[in-house]
Amino acid sequence: MFEKSRQLLEEEGYLHYEISNYACPGFQGQHNCRYWQAKPYLGIGAGASGYLYGERYTNTCSVRDYINILSAGKLPLAQREHVGYREAMAEKMFLGLRLLEGVSMTDFEKQFGVKLKDVFGRSLVDDSPGGTLCRGSRVYYCGDKKY
Repeated sequence: MFEKSRQLLEEEGYLHYEISNYACPGFQGQHNCRYWQAKPYLGIGAGASGYLYGERYTNTCSVRDYINILSAGKLPLAQREHVGYREAMAEKMFLGLRLLEGVSMTDFEKQFGVKLKDVFGRSLVDDSPGGTLCRGSRVYYCGDKKY
């Protein structure tokens, strides 16, 4: 079923840009792409979530409370969580693997100041035939047959 869907969508000109998503060229979900690339994103509105300056947050779900708290000059946060350095690296890896382009070794090193292989070492090696994790010249990505 998945393979048939993939074939039909690609024949109709849709781009397969993420493990479970297709889009017309130029219409990929930008919010989702930022999330999967572990880049900052802004959550505005009741119940919205965001990720800025190493913190993940969720606003209060009540519209009334959201308005009242903002009117009082405060942030309407229901939850706030600091994302540590090691956690941020792990998220960059497992979220980035959702994208067909995978995780760039260069981008990882620029963002964290350390080589991807120095952080994940042996776990990057998949010796099984038709393994899940593949390596390109400067990128790691999920093999085609696993989703």
